[in-house]
Amino acid sequence: MGLLGDAVNGGSPSLRAPPAARARLAELLHGLPPAGRVPVAQADGRWLEANPARDPVLRSGHEVVLPRRPRTVTVITGAGERCTPVHTPGREAAAYVAACDAAGASRTDWAWIAQPDGRVQRSGMATWNRQRQDEPAPGAWIWAPRRDAG
Repeated sequence: MGLLGDAVNGGSPSLRAPPAARARLAELLHGLPPAGRVPVAQADGRWLEANPARDPVLRSGHEVVLPRRPRTVTVITGAGERCTPVHTPGREAAAYVAACDAAGASRTDWAWIAQPDGRVQRSGMATWNRQRQDEPAPGAWIWAPRRDAG
């Protein structure tokens, strides 16, 4: 199911977020329209040509859309609201969380970072569990529920 699914659905106890925060996130995610995206192993046409088993097949009615490169990071606050600060190279998730929820940032132990390529990373945000993390890329989503979220 993955880290974000475990956090939302209460999978592994070590990954669990507070129940009220999980419920707010699940409600937010269920309200979003499906993206309809198909991951492609490599976006290089020559590589796909040499690896036809990894090249998705387009059928009638399908279309390829090359979206604009995002310039923001989406933070889902402890209240379940979306905030979209502008991406700044070198910033970690904690800086984006603080920009969106200054009061709640100090009461956040964990953040789940969903990168645009689909990778999800759980990262320690508090003094006691802070760790190195991959920098959120433009287009990343960060969910950082407060420890007292319920």
